[in-house]
Amino acid sequence: QGLSGMLVQQASQQHRCAPKQQQQQQQQWPRCLLHRCPLQPLQSCSHKQQQQNYKLLQPLAALDQNNMQQQQFKDLEIAVPEDQRPINELATLKQAWLYSWAILPLGDYVKRLVLIFGFFFLFIGAPIADQTFDMSQTPLEFVLSAGIGSSLVVAVAMVRIYLGWSYVGDRLLSAAVPYEETGW
Repeated sequence: QGLSGMLVQQASQQHRCAPKQQQQQQQQWPRCLLHRCPLQPLQSCSHKQQQQNYKLLQPLAALDQNNMQQQQFKDLEIAVPEDQRPINELATLKQAWLYSWAILPLGDYVKRLVLIFGFFFLFIGAPIADQTFDMSQTPLEFVLSAGIGSSLVVAVAMVRIYLGWSYVGDRLLSAAVPYEETGW
């Protein structure tokens, strides 16, 4: 049952449901987790115990287990440096030359990938393929070898774009943000 099950059981043992006519007067009281009625503190409890029970039961109605864990570690939070905050990393990613291509419309993105392919085909792949295959005797092998080499460069660029965006996306969605301490 876990922590919430134990607290529900404890809450049901430490209160009795308020009568219907008193429910309107006692809307500021926390609600019973079992019956959904306002809690009425036991008359035999001291004022300090009533406050403790109220503080114990109030967060249960509003918070789930993840929020309870966040509350527990709230004292351990340390400010993340400006350049390592996920929102600032996202802004940097949007401004970077290669990574900004991912937010372009699909047509512009494909044009840029074709330009990379053409550049590497003409200036890198074709000269290397020309040393291996004679273009006049084996044009198919020449074009295929130069094209495969250029396609690898385009694939590496696409994987790099994907990895950069997935890293920042994961950091934006995570509850805790790990960071590196610098300056020691």
